[in-house]
Order: sequence, then C-alpha cells, then structure tokens
Amino acid sequence: VNGVDYNEELDQIVFSSRFSSEIYIIDHSTTTSEAASHSGGNSGMGGDILYRWGNPSNYGINGNQVIPDAVHDVRWIENDGRQNSGYLQIFNNKGGSSNPVQSTIDGIETPLDSTTGYTYLRNLNQPFGPSSYTTRYICQYSAPGQSASDRMSNGNIYVNASGGQGGSGVMYEVDSTGNIVWGPYQADSQKGFRYECDYPGIIALWTHIDTSTTSCNPLSVNSVKNDNDFKLYPNPTSSTLNIDFTNKKIRHLNIYNTTSKLVDSYKVNNFYEKVFSINFNAYDSGIYFLELIDDTGSSYKRKFSYIK
Repeated sequence: VNGVDYNEELDQIVFSSRFSSEIYIIDHSTTTSEAASHSGGNSGMGGDILYRWGNPSNYGINGNQVIPDAVHDVRWIENDGRQNSGYLQIFNNKGGSSNPVQSTIDGIETPLDSTTGYTYLRNLNQPFGPSSYTTRYICQYSAPGQSASDRMSNGNIYVNASGGQGGSGVMYEVDSTGNIVWGPYQADSQKGFRYECDYPGIIALWTHIDTSTTSCNPLSVNSVKNDNDFKLYPNPTSSTLNIDFTNKKIRHLNIYNTTSKLVDSYKVNNFYEKVFSINFNAYDSGIYFLELIDDTGSSYKRKFSYIK
C-alpha cells in the first residue's frame, strides 16, 4: 500500500497498491468484529472489498488493465463543487501511451449505487466500471516511483512527479487546458502536497504569529474569513495584480511574504472602488499573501504568485 485517503461523507477508505496495479475501497464504519466478517457497516458488506479498479485479472475477471504498472497517491477529489468532485484521482506512473511512456493523472467516476449510497454497482462476471479512466491529464514529466497529485478548488491540477525513491523530481500546477500556471520547480521529494491559502492550518498560522521569534507584525483584526466575494487576476502575475472587491468595502490591503513579514501596505480611500491594481515590477519573484481588511475590521486572505 502506498497511498490512502479517507472519505468522511461515505465513511470509507481508499488505498492504492503499487505492485498489484490496483486501487481498493473498504468500509470504515464497521466494528472490529464486522470488519472480520462479510456483513455489517454502512455497506452491509463488513470487511469485504467494496470497489476495486485497475487490474481485473487480480480477481479472475477478463477486462482492460487500465493501470499497466505502478500507481500512487489515490485520493477522492473534494466533493465541494470543484471540477470532478467526488471522483477518485490517481497518479498512473505509466498510464500514457506515447514513446517514451508518460505518467498520467487519471480521474475515475466510480459507479456508486444511488439506492444504497454506500455500495458500488457491478454487472455479474464483469469488472468494476468504468472500463477506462473518466478524465486524464498526460504529465509533462514521467515518474517511475512515489508521486502525488491533487485537484485544486479552481479546477487546476497539482502534480508532483517524483524521480523515484529518494530521487529528484518536479512540482507544478496546470489549468484546465493543460497550461502550466505554477512551476515547474525542482523538488527532492518522494511525495509532495499543495495546500491552498484558505486551508485551516494556514489560517491558524496567520492568526497565531509568534512575534518573539520573528520580526512579523501580529494581525490585529476582528476575524479571519474565507470569502469568494473578491477575485485576484491574473494569478500568477508577471506585472500587475488586479483585486476585484465586488460586494466588499475594503479599506486596507497588506502584502506579506512566505515568512509572514509585511512587505507593503495600501490604503483604499474610496470605499466603493471595485478594482484595485498593484504593480509588482519592483518586487522579487515569489509567493505572496494578500490580506484585505474591510470596513468592519474583518480580514480576508488570498495567496498569489509573482513571476518576473
């Protein structure tokens, strides 16, 4: 087993097997005794495998071996409205058919039974569907070993193509059309993950800065909110960043670097101004954090990148 993910909504676990070239779903809602049997839990199937995909010959069924070799980092795409919500996503190390073989990020729409809500449909003497991947992104880098991927909230795909066990690799992010929007960066990691700016752990870092060990200014605001009522574009930017406030009355904008050090600050004189533009030609390339404070003192955070 080289990858595992938990779906809280289904109370199920999915894991991937590198040498079996397959992924599996099991019931997490069972008791210990139910897990050792063939009944019980939300699925009523106890510890039995609820779903498997990638190599039907493993369970004596004829069908396409959709995962031809190694597979890593199986995960559910967050079911929050983002593109392909609820799909399974895998790093298929040799999924591509080009020469040389390229790695792929494959999405699988599982045949979840809408009647039971916890089991998966399968025709008698047939492999679990679908017969092939539902979505596919062909990576720009191939990886023989441990690697990772994720579907971001904006629909972009994050890719960590490892160089193998302990080898060098790359991290990058592509948009829905396959254009690289972040990276590629050299990464000596077997498996890396990308956290978005509104991840709860990052929000906690923003609001709990230890000023005794850093030169940072504490964020003195009434509350920290995650809000979709403003947009940053283009992101990444190579020159000017535009901030669209929409329905917010913003009075201050602060820019921080990745160490939470205040880089610059702006005052918005017109409460009803809808778009505020900042030129970054004098800045160093890198990742920055934008803090917007509205007329109530509430704070909104977003991350952006500047690439010269």
